[in-house]
Amino acid sequence: MKIGDILISGSTDCTARSWSFERGRTLHTFSGHTGPVTCLGIDNEAKVLVTGSTDGSVRSWDIKLGSAIRVFEAHSMPVVCMTVCQILFPTSLALIATCEARHFKFRVLIDIQEY
Repeated sequence: MKIGDILISGSTDCTARSWSFERGRTLHTFSGHTGPVTCLGIDNEAKVLVTGSTDGSVRSWDIKLGSAIRVFEAHSMPVVCMTVCQILFPTSLALIATCEARHFKFRVLIDIQEY
């Protein structure tokens, strides 16, 4: 499956899902948040999905396997926006920037080559 063949959505059911664009079927359900998924992003190589939620957590996932990689729990309020930024790094490292109502935070780097 190519990068353009997959659609990823977040939902008020506290999950994100990857879909086959061609078949319209769910490939993986990314479960773990306890609040609605409000934002998501992927790395430049479409290997890692990162989700933010009203539960205040940010989670990273292996898109191909549908498995959890890491949980970041530093927000005391809902995460309302987020981005995965590899432009700053010529390597496979990705920086995750998140924000809640009053704070903007940078998160731990993820090495994309591991996935």
